[in-house]
Amino acid sequence: MVTVEQVEQNVKQSFDRARQDMIMLAQQVETLKLEILALKAKKVTKRVVKRTAQKFVASKAGNKVHKVACAFAKNIKPKMKKAFASKNTAFNQGYKPCRCI
Repeated sequence: MVTVEQVEQNVKQSFDRARQDMIMLAQQVETLKLEILALKAKKVTKRVVKRTAQKFVASKAGNKVHKVACAFAKNIKPKMKKAFASKNTAFNQGYKPCRCI
């Protein structure tokens, strides 16, 4: 049979464990708050690339205009590439058509 003293001791131990758990949870909450503040302080930059309807490309150093899928167009380095929405625009700027057009 369980005595009153044993019940009191069990209740005391249960409250002690609950208090320890609450202290541990409070510490974890504080750690998470600090992590959140650190993440908010971190600058997040997104790179936005504006895309136009590139159907034709030419090299800035060359004189021919190509379709984007042309093998010659794929060999043009990105910094040397000039994009056109239409072939007429390229022709007006003095470019000649490639065999792919």
